Amino acid sequence: MSASKKTKGRRGLEEEASPTLNQPTSGQQQLGKEDLLQHVKKATGEIVNQVQQRANSALAQQKESAATDLTSVVSAVRSFGESLSGQEMGPIARCVAEYGGRGADNLERFTEYIRQQDTRKLLGDVQDFGRRRPSLMLGGAFLLGLACARLIKSSMEARSDESFDRDMTPMKPQGAQAAL
Repeated sequence: MSASKKTKGRRGLEEEASPTLNQPTSGQQQLGKEDLLQHVKKATGEIVNQVQQRANSALAQQKESAATDLTSVVSAVRSFGESLSGQEMGPIARCVAEYGGRGADNLERFTEYIRQQDTRKLLGDVQDFGRRRPSLMLGGAFLLGLACARLIKSSMEARSDESFDRDMTPMKPQGAQAAL
C-alpha cells in the first residue's frame, strides 16, 4: 500500500493526496520563519522610532516651557535688583542689587543655552556636570525637592482653605425661601 490517501477533490473526483504535498517542506518553513522574523523586526523598528519621536517632541515642549519659566524668573530678579538700586537704601541694598543683576544675567545666558541646545546634548551636559560635581548635583536635587514639597504643601493649604470657607458659608433653610 502506498502512503497516499484517496480524497474527493473540489470537483468531486477522487484525487490522490500525498502527505508531503499538503505540508510545506523544511526549506519553505524556514523561509516563512525568516519572513515573519523580518516583518517583526521591521514593525518593532517602526514602533521604536515612533516612541522616540514622541519622546523627543515631549522633551522639546518641556524644554521650551522651562526656558519660558526661567525668562519670567529673570525678569523678576532683574526688576527686584532695579528697584533696590533705584532706592537709597544703603550699601547692603546696592550689593544685593548688584548680585541680583549678575544673577539675572547668568540666568538669561542659561535660558538662551537651554533654548539653543538639542535635548540630547542638554541631557549629556547634565550627566557630565553630575559626574564632575556630584555634591552640587545632590544639593540641587535636594533644593528642588524642597521647592516641590513647599509648592505641594501650599497648594494643599489653599485647597483646604477653600473647602473650609465653602463649609462655613451659612446655608439658607429651605423653609425660609417658601415663607418669603
